[in-house]
Formats: sequence, structure tokens, C-alpha cells
Amino acid sequence: VTVFLVAGGASAPTPSQMSVVTAPTLQRVAQHMTTAPRPPPQKWGAVAPATPADLDFATASAVPRVDIPEAPAAGPRLLAPLLLVAGGVAMMAAGVLRFWGTRRAPQSQLEPLAMAAVTGAPDGEVSRRAALAGAVLASGLTTGAPAQAVPLKPLGDSIEALITEKIVDGSLGISVPEILRLVLHDTLTFDLATKTGGFGGSIRFPEELGRPENVGLAPVVSKLEALQKELQEATGVNLSFTDTVAFAGQMILAQDFKATLCSRVGACDVVYNGYGNKPKRLPLGRQDFPSPDPEGRIPWTGSSVEDFKQAFKGIGLTAKDLCTCASGLLEDPEAGEALLMTDKQCAGILKDLEKSKQTTTRTTYEVTLFNAYTRLVNVARIDPKAYA
Repeated sequence: VTVFLVAGGASAPTPSQMSVVTAPTLQRVAQHMTTAPRPPPQKWGAVAPATPADLDFATASAVPRVDIPEAPAAGPRLLAPLLLVAGGVAMMAAGVLRFWGTRRAPQSQLEPLAMAAVTGAPDGEVSRRAALAGAVLASGLTTGAPAQAVPLKPLGDSIEALITEKIVDGSLGISVPEILRLVLHDTLTFDLATKTGGFGGSIRFPEELGRPENVGLAPVVSKLEALQKELQEATGVNLSFTDTVAFAGQMILAQDFKATLCSRVGACDVVYNGYGNKPKRLPLGRQDFPSPDPEGRIPWTGSSVEDFKQAFKGIGLTAKDLCTCASGLLEDPEAGEALLMTDKQCAGILKDLEKSKQTTTRTTYEVTLFNAYTRLVNVARIDPKAYA
């Protein structure tokens, strides 16, 4: 086990500091991870000299390293009773958990906006409006113990693998700005006062798809509907259009981020697995809305920056979330960013995000976009029993 010490009482590196890793540093780390021999174990607390591969990523300065050997094994006389006691405790704990799992009262199994706002809010920000919106969405869904007929983790693994394959071979053909715009225009229809709208796949209906703000999205919807059919046939599950879009978008972002990192460093897989920004698994069970959402709720050409801010605030997202989604605001990706640059607050945020984009790992930008996307696709009615 290798422990990196922070010398001189310096604080641990922040995510923004971690994003300043240089390509040569990552290449040295990758080479060290794959070729460097391990030094022999030292005494407890012994400090080993720093090597070039032990550079601190935040400061690019060498720091000492401590190699901690394994603790001495227990003797035979002591080991047997310890194993016996541990086994008995484990059996008792398993029994208690099994009993509690069968007797506990049913709970809501939703994953609506309120949860997304809490788990994805940057810097601990939690919107009261977002929490209330999530509670409203939750009120429309059923409760009860989750069904076990379809194991969701293997299903999610299969969905992600199939989508990733189509992205890598180029057959999906959907860009980051296109998927962001589609998700935004499907989600921003949510209205707390009337409890209508949100991320429900209603953009697939011709009546909604034909509105002025959705011009150019018809080919994207067609590709996603074809993907939905392929996933249904491959998994044997009646996967919703909304789940298809949610997972496709997340994988499009992930593969775009990986491709960008790999274009800047060698030993791509080693570096990406160690330092690449990866998304958390999305829940499954989003329900498709049966009809188009009400018209006139999407900020579009002619809308002000304040209009966009209010629309994002209405679903629990921040100005930083708005800026990180800039390429998906308008039909022309560059026009969305140009509009936001006219606002002082957004101009400052975009400047910081641009600094992150110029680093090797782009941590601040990518993590912020992952979090914003997750919260967007969780403004939904989610039923974990949907694929039972």
C-alpha cells in the first residue's frame, strides 16, 4: 500500500487542482505503474525517497512516499478461535438483515429530482425548489419493495456495453451538443405549479418535435428510436425511450471525454482507468409520457440569459449547470455560449470552465457536466419495477 504524505501541512488537492495534470506527468505515471518494480517492504513508518513518478499532481513537486508492509499474521493458536467468532457474528448479522428486509415497511423506490439535486449538487448546494419538485414527482409513482425479476445491474451493464459499442464504431452518430439539446428540451418542460412536463420522452411525438425550438432534432430522435429497438431485442426487456435517451447521453459524454483524454496522453487505457472522469450508473425505470408536453416552456432563440437561468432554476439546476450545458442551448452550439457570454456571471463561469478544458484531465468541466446531466435525466418518473 502506498501512502502519499502532504508535506508542510498543505491541504489535500481540490478537484480543480487535480485537473491540472500534464500529459508528460501522466505518461510517466502510466509507465511507472506498468514497468517499475516494487521496492522491498520497509519498517513501519519508514520514508522512501521520492521518485519522478511520485510527483504530487496538484503542485508538481516531489513528495515523500511511505511503504507500509502487511501486518504480522496471527499465530495458529489465536487464528482458529478468531475465525470461529467471526463466522458466528457474520451468521447472526446475516439473519438479522434477512429478517429486517422481510419485515420493514414498504418505501418509495423512486429516483426523482429531489434525490438527483442532493447527490449531484456542486459544492453542497441543494435547491429547496428542487427538493419540492422532486417530492411532487414522487407523489405520482407507486411504492413497494423493488421487484427482483430483472436484475438491474446486469441489465445496466448490457445496455451500457451495447451503446458504447455503437458509439465507438460510429454507427450511433449523435454528438454531445445534439444529445444535450434533446435532453434539455425534453426536461425543461417541467412546471412545478401544474405538476406537468419533465424528462418523459414526449419529444418523440411529432406534435412536440415539430415546434420551432426543436428544429433539427428529428434525426436524433430517429436514431434513438432505432437504438431503443436494438436494445429491446438484445436484452429482451421493453426498455423505455426515456431510459434509452438517458443512458445513450451518458455514454456519449463518457466516450467523448475518454477520446479527448486519449488524444493528449500515451498508454490511454492505463491513464483513463486511473485518472479519467467516469459517470455514476444511472437508475433504470423511467416512464415514457403518453402525450406531448405543453407548449411555450422552452427558452429558445430570442430568449434572454435570465430566461434560461429561470428555466434551469425551475428544475433545481444552477447557473454553473447552465454554462456547462451551453453547447446544447441553441441549434448552433457556439451561439449558446455566445449568448451566455453577454451575462457577467455566466461569462466568469465560462472562463473558469475553459481553463479546465485546457488541462489534460479537464476534471472541473467534465465532473460538472456529468452532474448536471444526471440531474436533468432524473427529472423523471422512475419506477424500479418497470422491467419486472
